[in-house]
Amino acid sequence: MAEYLEALFWSAAGLNLLIAAVLAGVFWRLQRIGRLSIADAKTRYSMFYAPLGLFAALFWFFGWVAVLDLSTGHGEVVLAAPALNLMLCAVATGVGRVVIGWRPLRW
Repeated sequence: MAEYLEALFWSAAGLNLLIAAVLAGVFWRLQRIGRLSIADAKTRYSMFYAPLGLFAALFWFFGWVAVLDLSTGHGEVVLAAPALNLMLCAVATGVGRVVIGWRPLRW
């Protein structure tokens, strides 16, 4: 059972990063073609990614644990999974906002 919990733990983190990468790419593309300003793209990225990142952090992991009726042992994974994913959500929000506003250097 421990290998299932570990797989769920890392799949939630992977889902979190996948959502961040896809949304950053979409909003980067929208601001590059001129449909959104950089500020609007960054704001919308943050507004879309926060609830989706929280979904990956909380509901994905705990939903599958409940559906598969997995034992969490002493419960350390119950604290570690949301903590890791919430920190990933915060970092990915910052990195995504930087990527969206990225301008290549011109010499």
